[in-house]
Amino acid sequence: IAGETDYFYAPLANRLGLYHVKCELENLSFRYRCPQEYAQIEALLAQHKVEYKDAIETFVSKIEEIRDKIGYPHFEVEVRYRTPYSIWRKMNNIGCDFSHTLGKYYIRIVYNTMSKINADNCAGEEMQELKDTHMIEKLGALNIYASLTSIFKECPGSISNYIDAPKENGYQSFHVRLLGDQGVWEEVHISSTRMVRNSRLGCTAERTEENVKQWIKKFKEVLKDIAYHNKYMDYMDGVTSSFYNDDIMVFTPQGEGVILPKGASALDFAYEIHSEVGEHAVYARINGKLSSVKTMLYRGDCVEIGTDENYHPDVDWINYVKTYKAKRCLRTFLSSVNKIEYKRCPDCHPLPGDEIVGFKTSDGTVVLHKRNCHTAICLASQYGDSIVAVDFNENEYFLYPVCIRVRSVDRYHLLSDLISCITEGLHLSITSLTTETVDRIVETSIYFSVHSSNELNKAVELLSAIKGVDEAYVIDIE
Repeated sequence: IAGETDYFYAPLANRLGLYHVKCELENLSFRYRCPQEYAQIEALLAQHKVEYKDAIETFVSKIEEIRDKIGYPHFEVEVRYRTPYSIWRKMNNIGCDFSHTLGKYYIRIVYNTMSKINADNCAGEEMQELKDTHMIEKLGALNIYASLTSIFKECPGSISNYIDAPKENGYQSFHVRLLGDQGVWEEVHISSTRMVRNSRLGCTAERTEENVKQWIKKFKEVLKDIAYHNKYMDYMDGVTSSFYNDDIMVFTPQGEGVILPKGASALDFAYEIHSEVGEHAVYARINGKLSSVKTMLYRGDCVEIGTDENYHPDVDWINYVKTYKAKRCLRTFLSSVNKIEYKRCPDCHPLPGDEIVGFKTSDGTVVLHKRNCHTAICLASQYGDSIVAVDFNENEYFLYPVCIRVRSVDRYHLLSDLISCITEGLHLSITSLTTETVDRIVETSIYFSVHSSNELNKAVELLSAIKGVDEAYVIDIE
C-alpha cells in the first residue's frame, strides 16, 4: 500500500493541485517503507531546528521590522520545515548527505491582498487597472521583494516567479534567496493568502460546480488518452508519467508557455507542440544557441525546433523523453518500423546486401556474420545445426556506422571534394573526419553511416574516382 501510494496516489494528488495531501502521502509512504531512514532524517531535522533556531529567528525578526516600515498590517512570517521524504529525495537527487542538502526549510511571507499596497505608487486610473486580482497580488509580492532586497543581499539568478508562470498543479508564489547574518542563503517564498489557500485545497479552493466540472473533464481526457494507447505502453506507467512530481515552464519564440516535467528534453517540447513537429525534429535552438534535440531543458528556456519532413525519429530517442505524449508517439512510430531481431558480429560487421549467415545461440538470439568471416567458418564447422536462414534487408530507418580510409596526393580543394562525394553524391551525413598530410601524401578517415553494403561500395567507388586519390578502402570500426 505504501509503494502504491508513492507510485500513484501522491503524484495524482500533485496533479490535482492538492500539494499538502501530496506531501502527506509521500511522507507516510516513506515512513512505512523505510522506517530506519525516516527516523534518522527526523532526528537530524530535530537537531537542526535546535542548532539554527537563533539564526533563523534573527533573520525572521529583521523581516518583521521591514514589515512595519512598508505598511503591511497583515504581513505574516513563518518558518516551514520540509518533510523527511522531501529532504530524502533532495539528498538522493543531488547525491549528498543531510548536512550538505540545501532547502531543509524555507521562510514564507504571507500577505493579505486587502491590505495597503503602497497607494503612492498607484493612484487614480492606475489603481483602477490594478483591481484585477492577479495584478494586485503581483504588485504586492514585488513590493515586498523590493523592500527585502534593500536590506538583504540577493543571490543572483535565484528568483522563481510562479505568480506569472504557475506550476502545472496551480501552485503560485514568488521565490528568492537572501543572505542571512550567518552567511547562509535563506530561501524565501512570498505568497498571498489566496495562493496559500489554493495550494492547500487545489481544485476545490474555488468550490464552484463549473470549476470542478472543468477539472474533472480535463483529468478524464488524460486517462482516456492513456487507456486508448495502452497497447504501446504500460497503463500505470502512462498514468504516472502524466503526473509530474515537479515541472518546469519553457517558452516558444512567440512567448507561449509550455509546461513539461523536470528533466524533459527539447524532444518533449517538440512533441508537446505537435506530434508532426516531434517526428520531423532535426535540431533545437535553446535561448538562441544551436543544440541537439536531446538536450535537457531548464525553467525559463526559450526553445525553437527546426524540422525537415525528410527526417524521422532515431531509435534511441525513446531514451531521451519524459512526457507520456512523446513516449506514446515514439512507441507508435517505432512499432510501425520493422525491428531488427538480430545481432551483428562485432568482428565482420555485416550489412544488408552482404552474403550472410545466421547462427542461433543457446539463448535464442540470432547472430549475423559475413560468409567469409573467420568466426562464421569456425562456427559452421563445429555447430552446423545452429545455422538458420535470415532476411537481413535494407531499411530506410536503420543506418550502420562505417569508415573509409582514403590515401591521396595533396592538392587544392581535395578535402572539399572528399566531403562532397559523401554528402552531395550519396546524401549521407558525415559523423567525423580526420586527415593528416605528410610530404604531400594525405591520409583521410571518413566516418559516416550507410543503409547497406551497396551504398558503402558506391561510396568507395566514387571516392576512388576523385582526382589525386590513389586508394580508398573500408576499415573496421572498433
